[in-house]
Order: sequence, then C-alpha cells, then structure tokens
Amino acid sequence: MNKLTEIKEALSKITTGRWELKGEAVYCDTPTEYEPICQLYANSERDFVNCEYNGILIANAPEYITYLISLLEEKDKALAMLADKKNWTRRWTENSAELVWIWTEDGSPHEVAQAAYTSSNNEGD
Repeated sequence: MNKLTEIKEALSKITTGRWELKGEAVYCDTPTEYEPICQLYANSERDFVNCEYNGILIANAPEYITYLISLLEEKDKALAMLADKKNWTRRWTENSAELVWIWTEDGSPHEVAQAAYTSSNNEGD
C-alpha cells in the first residue's frame, strides 16, 4: 500500500463529526454525543502557549488532510495527462522533427495542467 492510500484509509476511520477545540481538549460533535477525542497537556510555560495552536491544528486536521489529498489528486491528474503519449504527436518538417501538443476538448495538456496547478495553489476558500 502506498503512503497516500494509507493516509486515506486512516482518514476514513477517524471519529466522524465536527472536531472543535474547547479549552484543553478537542471534542467531536457526533450525532449521539459531544465527546473529547484528544486531551492537550502542557508541561511548561512554552508548551502552555503552544497548547492552543496544537489544539487548533488537531481540530482542523481532517479538513486540512482532505484538502491536501485533493491537491495531490489534481496534480496527479494533470501530470498523468502530460505523461500520456496519446496527448503528444510528432510534426515532421523538412529539416527536423519536433514534439507538439495535441488539442483535446479541455484544451492543450499544458493548459489543463496549468489550470490544475493554479487552482491547487489558490490561497482562498
């Protein structure tokens, strides 16, 4: 099993519901109850300051991981199009041969890859 498949499998088995930081614990709002899934501890003043940030990261982990997986899948799709020899052709001229794009209904492989790259690096939403 590759690492991405392993991560997806682990993500599919987590406690479902909205994860939320409340005080020193991360809770999960499930259909049946509101239960803590992670207790945060601070052993020093520095840890206490970081404790809230750690909790925020843990509470948002399912959303963040899902988003990062979607970015990887977009990149893989764009790279697969560029890697597929069916999307390329050779054009022979009198003096040389050059590799050129074949246009697809979505545009050139370059345009599709560029669109996927641009959208996956969007800082919004």
